[in-house]
Amino acid sequence: AAGENGGIRGEVIYASTRPFDDPQLLLHTSWTPDVPGVTINLYQVGTAPDGSQSLTLVDTTKTSSWDDWAQGFYPGTNKPYMSCPGQLPAPTTSASGDLFFFTLYNQPMYLDVYNNGGTAAHPATGWNNAQYKCYDGMHNWNQVQPAPYDGAYTFPSIAGRDPTTGAAIGGTGSVTGTNCTV
Repeated sequence: AAGENGGIRGEVIYASTRPFDDPQLLLHTSWTPDVPGVTINLYQVGTAPDGSQSLTLVDTTKTSSWDDWAQGFYPGTNKPYMSCPGQLPAPTTSASGDLFFFTLYNQPMYLDVYNNGGTAAHPATGWNNAQYKCYDGMHNWNQVQPAPYDGAYTFPSIAGRDPTTGAAIGGTGSVTGTNCTV
């Protein structure tokens, strides 16, 4: 549409190694980790009354986090984002169910111990008795599903989406669904 530029996207990386002596030549190498949860601000350059350069904050966001997503839930439900659609429920007297259900049942959450109310010695147990934990089994085949990776950001920011319609919702800015003020 007219006036749209496609936005800005990027990544925040942790430069654990530097393959070149000149930092201008750096590139994102495959072993370089991205950094989740970093606040990224977008400023608009302007001119102050005294003629000097001014900066106005127009949008803010945080870099994506795979751990936060993996520990999150679909809005308004108790179904986690990371779930296995091919996994069967517990066996009953009338249905065979999933043979691995009881090996996963009530298993602790080692992925993100401290953010979920546990300690290293006694991690918190998973949601819904850990029934959504995945395993690689022949009957459920490939459980690949879309997921964010650490360190990515976009502008305009995305504050929220309606889970039914996909329409942008929320936000603190002048553009619905974002924190953008211009």
